[in-house]
Amino acid sequence: MIPIICDKAECTGCGVCENVCPQKAVTMKYDDNGFLFPFVDELRCIKCGKCTQLCPQNNPGELKLSRNERPKAYACRHKNPKNQYTSTSGGAFHAIAEHIITDKQGLVFGAHFNIKRRIVEHICISNLQDLASIKGSKYIQSEMGKGYFEVQNALKAGNWVLFSGCPCQVYALYTYLGKDYERLITSEVVCHGVGSTKIFQKYVNEIELSADGAIETYDFRNKSRGWINKSVAIGFNDGRKVVIPSNKDPYMSCFYRRAIYRQSCYTCLYAKIPRCADYTLGDYFGIPINIFGREGDSGGVSLLLTNSKKAEALFLEFCDNLIFKQRELREAVETNSNLVAPSKQPDYYDALFHSTLSVTEIANKYCTRNKKIELKAKLKELLIRHNLFKGR
Repeated sequence: MIPIICDKAECTGCGVCENVCPQKAVTMKYDDNGFLFPFVDELRCIKCGKCTQLCPQNNPGELKLSRNERPKAYACRHKNPKNQYTSTSGGAFHAIAEHIITDKQGLVFGAHFNIKRRIVEHICISNLQDLASIKGSKYIQSEMGKGYFEVQNALKAGNWVLFSGCPCQVYALYTYLGKDYERLITSEVVCHGVGSTKIFQKYVNEIELSADGAIETYDFRNKSRGWINKSVAIGFNDGRKVVIPSNKDPYMSCFYRRAIYRQSCYTCLYAKIPRCADYTLGDYFGIPINIFGREGDSGGVSLLLTNSKKAEALFLEFCDNLIFKQRELREAVETNSNLVAPSKQPDYYDALFHSTLSVTEIANKYCTRNKKIELKAKLKELLIRHNLFKGR
C-alpha cells in the first residue's frame, strides 16, 4: 500500500519527504489549487516509512530547539541606502547574508523568483553579486527541490550556511538534519501564508493577454512609491513598465485578504513564540515616526528578532552595518500578528478556488477592500506610530 505521508489539510509542502526518500519515489507536484503536495511512485516505493516518520507535521514539537522564550526585538535598517532600498523592508537580511558570505566565506540558501517558469524556487548562492536574486518578497509558495540535502552536504563540508525560508521550511530543515549545527544560521519571514502558484500564473497570463506583451520582470514589493505605499512593478519585453498600488492589484488584493493561502497556513503550527529560526525578519510597520525619521518611511524598516543565543552572538558581529534600536517585543507583536497566530481562513475560500472567473473578477467579487476596515487599520497604525495605541 502506498503510504499517506500526512493529512492533506495539514501538509505544508515543505518537501522533506522528497529529500529523505532513498528510492526517489516521492515527487512534489502542484494540485488543482496550485499548491505543492507529495506524489508517491508506487513502482519505486519500498515502503521504508522514512517519509512518514520524518514528516514535520506528523511529529509537531518533537524536535527540541534551544530558543528564547522572549526574543529581543529590533527595528533596523541597513546603513547603505542602496542595500536598504533593494530590500523589501529595511535590509536586515542583506546584513546577515553579507556577513555569512563575506566574513564567513559561507553559503546562503534562499527563495528565488524564476520568471521564465513563473515559480519561486530555493537556490544556493556564494557571492554578493547573486544576493539580489534571493532578496525581496515573493508571495507564492517556493519549491524546495533538493535544498535540505544540499544544506546538509554544505554543513558536513564545514561551511557556514545561512538558510532563509518560511517558518515551516526552517523547521523542516531541522527535522531533516536531525539536529542543529554550529555553523548553521536560519532566518524565517513573518509569514501570513503562501499564495497559490496556479492563481498567480493565471493572473500573469491574463496580464500578458490584455497588455499584448510578455512579462520579463515582476516585483511583488516595489519601493518606487515608498515602503509603506506598497506597489507591484511589472516589466515587459518591449520596455514598458507598470507600477500598480498593491491594494489595486488583483493578485495582491487576494493575498492581503488572506484568501488564497494553502489550507495548512490557516492552522500553522509555527505562528508562535518561541520561534523556530535563529532570526525572524519582517516589516516593522507602525514604528513610531521619530525613531528613524521620515527616511524610514521611504526606505523601510526591518523587524528583527534574535531567537537564540547563537543569533544574539552573531548579531554583534554584523550590527555595525545596521542602524538599529531595540524595541519592546509587545510592540513587534502588535504590528505583526502572525508572530503569534495564523491567518484566519475566509468563509468564501472554497468558492474562490472553485471559481472559473478571471483573477481580476475573483478579486472584485471576493477581495475588494472594506473601506471601514481599512480606515480602522490605518487609524490603529497612526496611533501606534505616535505611541498612543494601548491595546488590541
